[in-house]
Amino acid sequence: MKKVQKTQNCWEWMASRVTNSKKLEDRYGQFWVKKNMVRSHRVSWIIFKSDPIGDKFVCHTCDNRNCVNPDHLFLATHQENMDDMAKKNRRRGGEGGKLNVEQVLKIKKMLSEGNSLINIAKMFPVTHQNIHAIAQGKIWKHIKLKD
Repeated sequence: MKKVQKTQNCWEWMASRVTNSKKLEDRYGQFWVKKNMVRSHRVSWIIFKSDPIGDKFVCHTCDNRNCVNPDHLFLATHQENMDDMAKKNRRRGGEGGKLNVEQVLKIKKMLSEGNSLINIAKMFPVTHQNIHAIAQGKIWKHIKLKD
């Protein structure tokens, strides 16, 4: 708790953060435990909730990746986490781009017409891997083309 700053709502992790984003607020808190790097919000869940995590994700109701407030954390499957992100319009594509429902419908239509993943990706702020995930129903599966 020495590395946590309590604000009005969130408990902000103030120490080391995962370095896969240029923006500090987009990084998850992290620290070492017995030669393993762990995420601070996952450790908070274990300490305060005492519920086993298993293969689930520890997610944030506040959408603040640095928050370790146990009242802001919940367990979810991968799909539940993806659905939560989509519902809150937080899904990110490659290079930080975001897709909205209208774009996803357009992508699905283009896929149904036989357009290539790479050509579709060039038209949107996402990678061809994101387009492939849409095509496979791994993301945005709740968005359906109308017949």
